[in-house]
Amino acid sequence: MMHNSQSGSKCSIATLPIREISGRVLPIICFDSGHIFGSALHHALQLARTRSIATITNTTRSIVLLLDFYISTDADNLASDGDRQRFLTTFALALQNGTSVPDGIDPTGLNWKPRSLRESRRVWQNCEKFLIECRHFPKGRHPIENTWLFTTDLRLKKLARTTSKSLSLFAHLKFGEQNGIDWIPRYSGIAANQRRAIGFPTDKIMKLITTTLENNRASKAARLRDALAFILLAYGGIRSSELFHIWITDIVLNDSGARAFLRHPSDYTVKRAGMTITRRSELSDRYNLIPRHMMDPSHPLHAGWKGISFDYNHSAVVYWIPPVIGKIFANLHMLWVSKFRPVAPDHPYYFTSVDIDGDFGGPWTRSAFRRSFKAACARIGLQLDQAKGISPHGMRHAYGIAATTLGLSQSAIQQMLHHRHPLSQEVYKQQSFDQVTSQIQYAYENLKSETLTTPNFDSFFWKSDPQRLFNTWRHS
Repeated sequence: MMHNSQSGSKCSIATLPIREISGRVLPIICFDSGHIFGSALHHALQLARTRSIATITNTTRSIVLLLDFYISTDADNLASDGDRQRFLTTFALALQNGTSVPDGIDPTGLNWKPRSLRESRRVWQNCEKFLIECRHFPKGRHPIENTWLFTTDLRLKKLARTTSKSLSLFAHLKFGEQNGIDWIPRYSGIAANQRRAIGFPTDKIMKLITTTLENNRASKAARLRDALAFILLAYGGIRSSELFHIWITDIVLNDSGARAFLRHPSDYTVKRAGMTITRRSELSDRYNLIPRHMMDPSHPLHAGWKGISFDYNHSAVVYWIPPVIGKIFANLHMLWVSKFRPVAPDHPYYFTSVDIDGDFGGPWTRSAFRRSFKAACARIGLQLDQAKGISPHGMRHAYGIAATTLGLSQSAIQQMLHHRHPLSQEVYKQQSFDQVTSQIQYAYENLKSETLTTPNFDSFFWKSDPQRLFNTWRHS
């Protein structure tokens, strides 16, 4: 059990291994006395059914902030709804602005620094869900939990009842500057200051793939696997983390080539023997594994999963740009599964480790992928540079920019990128300075002979210079 605490915190977060499932730990909150905060543990267990360990850890850290503020402000007399609402408002203010007052004194001793609007709201939303769920937690307590802890939970349940009336502090604050809090709307798919998406250099993408296939220093299996992954990133537009959740059954061949699917790593279902089975159940029952996004982030096999928009049954198809890529992928896929993919009865994942990765036949890891991508870039004279789009995610950006350039409808682009909100692809519409300047010049050159004339400033000068003092200057 490893303990860690935030600066000034009154609590610690411990990681509790789950022995029944390899690689899984659960974060719990402990007080200095050693007591475990039961409500937070119950909440973590509830989240563990569907959420990743990273999400549970972030939620637990948010609850620690709420508890720290509760303890540090001596908020043990919240008799009325007004008192409880003021406590929540003060907590929200402290999240955004820090805990120091204008004279530099911090009465709480927490030493919180100001947080961004997005971070403040994320913490608040985690706490809000926890407070609302507190109402449904069991009343029973382990005998070692002292009276103070029990009382604290009762106080939090009162806070939960207050919070649940509006379901959100934002309803009380009206999204404005009321009470000094400048909350932004709930949807945060695109930040107001998000910069233009920079894609991987398009003239280098095919070169990256062909040189990977021609690299005689690597085994044929490694070359083929890497090329398939790069095609999915650049011509299918998927996120690099999604590579590690693809099962071998997620690639389907048809007359037009290969069709790839992104399926939820735990909730996608199939029918077997008249029963509906989730991927999470199949991983557990058949392979003694858990979904990779639910593993501890420090586990070598962990891979994140960002929520996407599904077509049906927690499944979404990958769209190739251009469609002919489906046939190219199909040819490489048939070689991979028939000759080079090691027989791996202990896992269902499409991409596997090969000779250069060490764990032969095991699921491909993020670190091994990053090494392959970095080496592939180096072979064509590129160094990883996120700012220039030379990164795995830069390939997704290149895909999004290509989809926008093709003039496809917004709904089509949203479906291709699997975005849950249409505003998410706005970053691909933003253009560089040179692109905008070139369009202005092109438009000007085409229109000036037809509709544009030299501006006549006489009326302007007459109004601003009635005595015509600048007459000589105007005509010189």
